[in-house]
Amino acid sequence: MFVGTKVMALALLIYWFALILAGIATIPDQLGLAEAAFYNLGVIYGLSGTNIPDPYSTIDLCENIGIRKIRLLEHNDYVMLALNNTGHFEVSIGVRNDELPEVASSVQAAESWYELRVKPYHHGVIFDYIVVGNDAIPGPYSAYLAPALENMMEAISVWEAGTSTKVTTVVSDSVLNPRFPPSVAAFKPEIKLYMEKVLKAIRKSRPVQSRLMVNVFPYYDYAAGIIPKDFAVFGRDKPYFWDSNLGYWNMFDALVDAFYWAISGVGVDGVFVEVAATGWPSAGNDKFTTSAIAAEYNQNLMEHIVNGNGTPYAPWFIEGFLYSLYNEDKKPVGPAQHFGLFNPDQTPAYPFSVPRDPPTPEAERVIKG
Repeated sequence: MFVGTKVMALALLIYWFALILAGIATIPDQLGLAEAAFYNLGVIYGLSGTNIPDPYSTIDLCENIGIRKIRLLEHNDYVMLALNNTGHFEVSIGVRNDELPEVASSVQAAESWYELRVKPYHHGVIFDYIVVGNDAIPGPYSAYLAPALENMMEAISVWEAGTSTKVTTVVSDSVLNPRFPPSVAAFKPEIKLYMEKVLKAIRKSRPVQSRLMVNVFPYYDYAAGIIPKDFAVFGRDKPYFWDSNLGYWNMFDALVDAFYWAISGVGVDGVFVEVAATGWPSAGNDKFTTSAIAAEYNQNLMEHIVNGNGTPYAPWFIEGFLYSLYNEDKKPVGPAQHFGLFNPDQTPAYPFSVPRDPPTPEAERVIKG
């Protein structure tokens, strides 16, 4: 995936994604290096704010700091027009939950959704995923999800034979009980059948490298007093607990592996886990949401992704999306408004110590918000 030697690739990965977290809006002296982008972790470009920057300046920001994966929670023509013909972004676009009943009703309905929202841009935009539903299970849309996935897959095959576009959905750990230890994690009995149908649909769509997207937010367990801070933010120097012969140093890995065990528990093989969203709010909940903790989580997350070791149960590259690119003031009052890496004026949301390669004290650079 990456050009050059292993050492150079690792150095470039650390450098560019560290810049993302640092929140550098423009890098005029480094634009030529933007091709060495960080491909394993993208950002969610949310629009729930009164003063979110326009798509063109946002795309400039993403280009300058090396972001190459963007997830849109729903279709937006203005954003799609800005992305059209840029040529090097992998875009994931969402089907809203309230659209699921219509998309589930027939292949023709799914074709209409695709024709209106994706087809006009398919020559100028690289569509990585169509994300059918977001945290729809459990809930009133649970029964619509599997048929909606199947219909969307059929619609894509009609319009784009041989396309690389993948179809998936997003669930959170609310579908699991128990969650811990990961090896005993299972889907809740009341939604197990829905999840089995969804996983089989995803597996059918792409026999190789099919993916279930999952939300992974250690913040919520820390804020609820369930886990200590060092386990939440990748800060431990030894495992916090052992699950048989697997040692867990952080909550992120434990949650990802819990999904792997739950998937295996319904007998569906070959479905990998991708992180739909992860991040940490920098304000809104007193001591649990300081800018320092948000910076620590995101920096350590970046390093965890870069090292390519995966999780104890699944020791391969993890891919996913940081939530989110901007702070969004139309979200519910509290932490939800403060997950952004950037403020709406494109300044960093918090100072950040950016590790460079090699990881020595002299190589650190502090970016001030």
